[in-house]
Amino acid sequence: MCKEANAPGRQKELAAWLEVSQPTVSDYKNAKLLPSMDKAIQMAEKLGCNVEWLLTGRGEKYPVNKSELLLDISRLSEKDRDIVKSLVKSLEVTTGKEVDDAQGDSLDQNKQNLEMALINNIRSNAIDARV
Repeated sequence: MCKEANAPGRQKELAAWLEVSQPTVSDYKNAKLLPSMDKAIQMAEKLGCNVEWLLTGRGEKYPVNKSELLLDISRLSEKDRDIVKSLVKSLEVTTGKEVDDAQGDSLDQNKQNLEMALINNIRSNAIDARV
């Protein structure tokens, strides 16, 4: 983790980089001591990782880029927005649920149909815009 963040490799330099004492770094590494919440947040920011992962080793190692989670559909036509919303809803149906093979095949087909409809509609609008 420290190498990925270009943090110093030796405890003395790492301690200065993290703004703690060398014995504190040693205690962190040997799980004898946990940093305060403020210190953990500061360390996670410097190391470019999530606080939960830093403290527990659980969860996502790296913060999620929220811009990757958002999709601006405001410029799409109302029909295209409805298609996107239907696609998202069909994806939500399967999240965290057991689905039997017949349901899964049906959902997969619906997703493929929605994706193709969206792609065709966007292509059609792009062609109309050029004409």
